[in-house]
This record gives sequence, C-alpha cells and structure tokens, in this order.
Amino acid sequence: MSNQLRALLLAVFAIACASTAGAQVALPDVFGDDMVLQRGLPVPVWGTASPAEKVTVSFAGQTATTVADGRGKWMVTLKPLDTSTAEKTMTIEGSNTVTFTGVVVGEVWLCSGQSNMAGKFVKSKGRSIDPKAFEQDLTRFRFTTRMGWKALTPRSQQFLSCVAYYFGIELYRELKVPVGLILRYHSGTPIQAWMPADAAEVIRKKLNIPRDWHDDEALRRPGVQFDEKIAPIVPVALRGVIWYQGERNAKAHTGWEYRYLLPFHIKTWRELWARRSGLTLRSFPFYYVQVPTQEGPVEAEWPWLRDAMRRALDTTPKTGMAVYYDHGPSLHPANKQPAGKRLSLWALARDYGRKDLVHCGPLLDEARMEGGKAILTFRHVGGGLRSASGGKRLKFFELAGKDGKYVPADARIEGNTVVVQCEALPRPVYVRYLFRKPEPDPEVSLINAEGLPASSFMTDDLKPPRSVEAVPHKQGGPRPTVVTFPQDVRAGFKGLNKQALLYHPAGRPKDDIPLIVLLHGAGGVNRQDVSSFHGNRDVRWLLRPENRRYSAKVLVPQSAGHWDPNSLNKMLDYVLETNGDIDRDRIYCIGYSMGGKGTWEWGMSSPERLAAIVPVAFIADLSKLKDMVDLPIWTMVGTRDRRRARGIPIMEKALKELGSTVVRTTVFEGANHASTADKAWAVEGLLDWLFAQSLKNRGARIGSEK
Repeated sequence: MSNQLRALLLAVFAIACASTAGAQVALPDVFGDDMVLQRGLPVPVWGTASPAEKVTVSFAGQTATTVADGRGKWMVTLKPLDTSTAEKTMTIEGSNTVTFTGVVVGEVWLCSGQSNMAGKFVKSKGRSIDPKAFEQDLTRFRFTTRMGWKALTPRSQQFLSCVAYYFGIELYRELKVPVGLILRYHSGTPIQAWMPADAAEVIRKKLNIPRDWHDDEALRRPGVQFDEKIAPIVPVALRGVIWYQGERNAKAHTGWEYRYLLPFHIKTWRELWARRSGLTLRSFPFYYVQVPTQEGPVEAEWPWLRDAMRRALDTTPKTGMAVYYDHGPSLHPANKQPAGKRLSLWALARDYGRKDLVHCGPLLDEARMEGGKAILTFRHVGGGLRSASGGKRLKFFELAGKDGKYVPADARIEGNTVVVQCEALPRPVYVRYLFRKPEPDPEVSLINAEGLPASSFMTDDLKPPRSVEAVPHKQGGPRPTVVTFPQDVRAGFKGLNKQALLYHPAGRPKDDIPLIVLLHGAGGVNRQDVSSFHGNRDVRWLLRPENRRYSAKVLVPQSAGHWDPNSLNKMLDYVLETNGDIDRDRIYCIGYSMGGKGTWEWGMSSPERLAAIVPVAFIADLSKLKDMVDLPIWTMVGTRDRRRARGIPIMEKALKELGSTVVRTTVFEGANHASTADKAWAVEGLLDWLFAQSLKNRGARIGSEK
C-alpha cells in the first residue's frame, strides 16, 4: 500500500471516529420546550448519541435508561402518563444534558394532508380566529410545525392549520385537558407521497397503476413527503390522525383506486408506528375529510374519490369521515370550520365517551332492488332522515341498468329508507347520489334530523373513463387524438416518441386555429405511452373550461431526453401538413424545467417559426440572443430556484440591451423549482398575452420547412 493511500485511509478513519465519538445526545424536533405528551399510552422517547453511550430520560417521576446502538440510535419508553396541566421538565442525560421545559400531558393528534389541511389563518385573506376565542385560557392548546412547539396566541395563529384548529379547539373545550397538534402537510401532494416509497411500490403493482402514477413532479413522488415529514416523528405517542387529502389523486387519475390506497396507507402507518416503537400494534383512530370539490378539470375523478373514501370506512377499522360536500364545490372551500368540527364529532363520540353524540350524516348501508325500485337503508340516521329542502322528495339520485348508463330518478323518504325509481328504467341495477352536477354547487338533499349531510355514493364498481379517446365530447372538452408519425418523418427524430397527443377544440372555430406545443419536464421522460399525458398537470391547465374560449389546438409530444430543436421542427412540419386548419402565424411553445429549456432552445434555433414562447424554470443559453430580439418571450422563475433565479433576469437584461421590447419575466417570491409551475399557470393574463402574439406583427410568415 502506498504511503499516500495509507495516509488517506487514516485520515478518513480519524474523521469517522471523531464524528461518532463527539456525537451529542439529540432528539427529533417533535420533542421540545412547551410540548404536549400523550396521556394514557406508552410514550416512546428517542434520538441519537455516540454508539454505546448510556442515555437516561427522566420525566414525571419516571426514569428510563438505555444504551445507543452501533449506529448511535437509542429509544426508551415511558409508562402511560396521567393528565397534567402543570408544566414539568423532561431531562435527557448522556455525555451532554438536554432539558425540555413547560411540558404538559394531554391529547395529541397528528394533522396531515395537502393544501386544505395546510391552509392557515391569514388575516390579509380574511381568515382569522374569532378574537373572543382568546378570552379563554389557551395556554394548554399547543401545536408544532417543524419550528418547535407554540401556544395558541393571536400572533401564532398565522402558523396554524384552520382545519386542525377547528378540530382541536372542540376537544380542548369539551375535554378540558391540554391538546397538542402535530402539523405535517404539503400542498398539491398525492397519497403515495405520504407512504414509504417501498410500500407505495407494493400497492402500485397490486393495482396496476403506471410507474409514474400519472404524476411526475418531484414533490409528488412516492415517499417524498413521508421521508421529509413523517419518518422523523415515528413513533411519537398520539391518540390519532386527522387527514385532509385526495384532491391530487382525483386530478391524477387515481381517484377510483383511492378505495384501496387509503386503507393501505392507514394500515402502513399503523404498522410502522408499532414496529418502530416495539409496542403492540394499535389501530389508532384515523379520521378524514371527504373531499367536496366538484370544480376543476372535467376529467378529474371527484365522484369516484368521494365514494372511495366512503367505502374505506367499511374496510378499515377505527376510521371516520367528515362529509363536507355542503361547503364545496371549490377546490379550497373558504369555511374550514365545519370540516374541523365534524372531524371532532367522530373523536368525541368514538374516543372520548360521548356515545350520545350524533357524529355523522347518513351513510349508505344497503341497496336492494325490488319491484323496479331501489330501496336504500342508512347508518347514522340520528333523529331520522330528512330532506334539506323540506318534505319527503329528494334530489340528485340516479339509476342505471346493467349497461351502467345512469338516468335521473325520483327519490323520496319513506320512514328510515329512501325509495328510488324511474319509469323509463323498469329493471334498475345500480343507484347513485350526488354524482356530478351540470353546474357545481354545494346543495345537498339528504340529511339527518341533526342537519348532518349524507355522503354521496354509487353502488357500481365501474371505473371512470381514462383513455384519451374516452373524454366525453358532450362536456365541451377538447377532442384528443393520437398522432403517429410515419417512419420517414421519425427517421430524423432524436429522442422524440413516434406518437404525440393532439387536442382539437370543441365545435368548429370560424378562423384558423392557433397551436400550442407543450413540452414536458424530466418527469415525463419515462411515461409508458403518450396517452398518460392526458392526466398531466400542464395539460389539465390548458384544457380547463375557462381556457377553452381560445379555441386552440394543443400538441403534446414526448421526448426520451433533452428536447432536440431539429426533431421538433420535423414534428411540426408533419402536424402542419396534416392539419390544414392551423394558423401558421400563431404557433406557440410552452414548457417547464426540461420543457422550459427545450422551449428556449427551440425558440433560439427557429425564432421565425414561433409567434411566442413561455419557458418556465429553465437555465438559459445566451449564445444566440441576437436571433431572439423580436421573439415575444415570457419567462418565469421562483426566488428559491437558485441557479435559474440568477440566470433568467440576466437573460432578460441582455435581450433588452440588444433592443428587445417583447421580453418579460415574472419572479415568484419564495417559490422553489417544484412549486414554480403551479404559480406560473395561475398567472393572470398569461394566455391573453400569448394568443395576442402573431408572426404578422413581426412582418414574417412561416411555412413548412422541408
């Protein structure tokens, strides 16, 4: 062995020894000053130290000692604690001493999910806690983000989830014990992001979901949110979980599968808590909000998602669902109080002895077909079934035969049953309620005497239409086709798929039709076929009902790697050749990340072909800026997308110095690379600006370049 290699190995060994020998006792951030510990259950306390280091935890008259393992990990478990409003001190002793003061003992709940759970009290948006609430003693109502534990005050409410608050405050008032809320959420994330990645892969294969889950953003990939936000707090002692999530899965075409995904997710978390704590498996309560959304892309699977959540109640023990339809149809309902309060009804009734409490609206129990009618019975009828509009007649019920084609039906309350029939359908097989309204609104029909709404439901097991050919024309959506490029055309392709999606506007536009070419990011590289792009976020944005007024065609190609401008030109030649109704003066390109780079490089290579480009979150090549002076460009970037945030303003400045008057940049404060796209597609006036651009304005015209 050479002297140099021996010296290097000794240095590495010395560094490794120093890093372990000098390790101090440390705990995850779920522990801290002013924390709330769970009463009545074993309380794991864990952390890191030097390997073989002795660690002692002392709290409330208990002392537990252990030794860190070879990786420096340790854990002790305190015996169940009594309720304590008196603040106490926890001490953890090893080579150093860690002390947590102000600790109380009460009820602890994990509050998790996506944007509706993440929505906080923001005064500028008209969301704040009633000032009268602060007239009571709230010093024992506490919550933790990942920035430590906080007591609820007028100032700290800005960090608190609205849904979590309205849930927790009901417990605090009713139980009169300390309440601690652990807040872990992230907007726009699907359920698989909250599972361990290996577990998500198991259920994906079982359900035959595509490898990319129809959702290719980094923050949405399996295990990402779990690793960052959940794994560090397992196995903290808690009473249970409240959950508000599912919107992302409805949008990404796994709403129907949610009937299996949600039970699997709950089971996975429960088993993980038991395994990491070394305690007996405990089916801790898991209560969730039934997503009320009806708006958004017409192909989003809202009805199937809602029914999947309803069905999960029957397959998973100790679960509960807060029906919230009457506060839709928005993706983000403004009034979160009913969601939190209805979750608390489940907890009070199921976990805290309030057996007299009617804690849920009617849930379908049985549907039987007799004499050409559907006879429906329900659980949770409370004081009896009622119509929200009075009387006995009900709305929003439908019947179907074996073919699954539903028709509106008459429904009326008869005692504690609902009878549904339709003269035009003498042999009904399926029945459903609150499926999908022509005009979304929060109106419900079936409630119980306590005013709690019944859950929507469907009795069929039919999957929603998902193939690109199956998008319903009657809903006014663009008509998609798959373009297959001939062999002689694709012979010149570098990395470009032999197929692309092409959306045609509904109806027959009077004028020539503009074309948008949409280039995907790196997440689209490994999709198995182009039809899966129908669920892509960027495609759904362009196909929103409010964007259809532009009557544009949308071309969605796929690339196996970085976008090649020459291949894009060959692709465009063929599309123009086979679609004579496209306005060649109004061809645009939009892309994010890798697609943003491809948009920029295509514009740089062939500025005479494109009327305007919108490259988002990309690294700009500045080598041919002179050729782009007359090309209308709107770039976008987030301030936390560091490399791109530095380069894009430099590009804009350089173009303007060359004489460009048609370049603009939008910078999103606080946005990182992953969140920039959602903000970009929400920019007001973007499409108005885009479709106002034309090659005619530059005195040029393009044709087929062969």
